[in-house]
Amino acid sequence: MFNVRANVLKAIKFPVFQGLRTKSPTYTKSRFCNHLRLFQSLSIQRNKNSSSAVNGEERSSPGLENLLAQLQEAVGETTKEKDSLVAEPQEEKPDGNFLETVWSNSSKSVEEVINRPFQVDPAVQHLVNMIMRDGKKTKAEKIVATALTTIQKEKGKNPVTLLRQALADISPIMKLITAKRFNKGVEFPIPLKEKQRRRIAIKWLLDSSKSHSSKRLSERLTKEILAILDTTSSCFKKRDHLHKMCLVNRGNAPIRV
Repeated sequence: MFNVRANVLKAIKFPVFQGLRTKSPTYTKSRFCNHLRLFQSLSIQRNKNSSSAVNGEERSSPGLENLLAQLQEAVGETTKEKDSLVAEPQEEKPDGNFLETVWSNSSKSVEEVINRPFQVDPAVQHLVNMIMRDGKKTKAEKIVATALTTIQKEKGKNPVTLLRQALADISPIMKLITAKRFNKGVEFPIPLKEKQRRRIAIKWLLDSSKSHSSKRLSERLTKEILAILDTTSSCFKKRDHLHKMCLVNRGNAPIRV
């Protein structure tokens, strides 16, 4: 160990590249090789010290052993407490469509069905999201729940199925878009996906519900859905007009092979 320290002191006093300009290349190369051997011996000695410390040959850590013993005791106590606890019974989830079980009984009041989750059906969730304003989703869900409960009392059927049927009846198949051709705006029809069709149908549904005289949105929504089911709503005129304009401009549609 003393030899290593002496070599370190020599390395500090005489750096590797000292005399690089004054001495010959062979002298500089020999000094560099000596320093390289010195650093290798230092690294080997350091590795031996670290391995002996890990194996417990030179120093011991009674504090660490006590800490490990305390941790093992704490883990054993927690496992005993978990074994002594009694498992709580879990609620059984209903099979099938959750919304069909919610509105299966027509005698339920609005207060019993007003706080129901709507993440099951995509059409109901889409309607809730389009009604929502300023992030007040709970308020929009209550409006839709009240409207669906009233529809069930009027028709005596599953209101979610009736809502899907109403949206499918008024949803368009195509829409018109405008593009420039030869510096002139030209309209041509394009087909719509299912989500796009449903969005346009919900937009027409909410716009047509404003024509009713009720103050509450849930009542206006109920009246408009019932009018669609009875084929007396103004949404059918909007759908037919859009389809007619698509047929008129079908010659401008790009032909794709």
